[in-house]
Amino acid sequence: MSQETHIGTLLADQLDKLFTRQVDPAKLVAIEAGLPIIDIWSAVEQQGAALALAGGDIGAGLSWQETLPMLRTLGWHGAPVPLAETLIGASALTAVGLDLPEGPIAISTAEFELDDHNRITGEDQLVAWLPQCNALVGQAHRNTERCLFVVATGDLRPRQADSLARIPSASLTLQHQPVTACAALQGQDIVADLAIVRAAMISGILDRVLALTVDYANTRQQFGRTIGKFQAIQHHVANIAMQTAQAQAAVIFACQQRDCTNASHAAAVAKICTGGAATVSASAAHQVLGAIGITQEHELHLLTRRLWQWRAEAGSDHYWAERLGRNVINAGGPALWPLIAG
Repeated sequence: MSQETHIGTLLADQLDKLFTRQVDPAKLVAIEAGLPIIDIWSAVEQQGAALALAGGDIGAGLSWQETLPMLRTLGWHGAPVPLAETLIGASALTAVGLDLPEGPIAISTAEFELDDHNRITGEDQLVAWLPQCNALVGQAHRNTERCLFVVATGDLRPRQADSLARIPSASLTLQHQPVTACAALQGQDIVADLAIVRAAMISGILDRVLALTVDYANTRQQFGRTIGKFQAIQHHVANIAMQTAQAQAAVIFACQQRDCTNASHAAAVAKICTGGAATVSASAAHQVLGAIGITQEHELHLLTRRLWQWRAEAGSDHYWAERLGRNVINAGGPALWPLIAG
């Protein structure tokens, strides 16, 4: 095991202990209602987790494969903080030589226009965690150039936006908004990166959905025996297990591809596989748990709402399937087999 791999695993273990100690279903509900995340975020920063992907002198410079255990742990615990977004933002900013803002970072997946005076124009209907972040990072076009920009959220006028996950979110409409800093992108695509991260988080949360479903099937009794003895329930549990394994394999492949700078292909494979797994698994889990799974007293709905949200963010599985198809067609027939064989 390399030192870097050890660091990634160690950070994942520290995150798991922190979230286990400080976050429970009641805390997730409170965060959805607007409870500040300052205490939890401060602990995350002290662990160094927010700079795991960032390079240079300030970050750990871990690879995507080495960071994957952290992302899966974040998913398992329902992502109570914008750590995923901050990981991407910090990595992108350090890659183009921009200074990092203090505190958590929100990511916009919309395409903005940047003028010659470094002012951006555009809109984003849903930016997760924006109300609790200090900075917004996004991509913009200036003529034929693609740029990365950062804006202090205190300079914005966001509007509250509702989401399936109920994570604090906002919408934005910007007209000639001055940016704090900007720089030309060096081939990065934060939308593809966010898609990979969301896929990794989906794979982590699917693990927990599977565990909850198995536990309920083995304890809930009906007609004198546990419901896990019924073939229909076994079929649902097996289906969730199969989808979870598929999602895990997809994100491992995606992180390997991302480390080879093949972000678009990595995002497409990860989002297509995990988006479908999220749809099937959420449905099957609610079939097993029945009405109790949507009550405030049970945590299943906290997890499945995030599954539904994350499968749509940074491009749905349908979006990435179309994008992958176009790339394959444009590459031509001779390139198909090498793409499949890796």
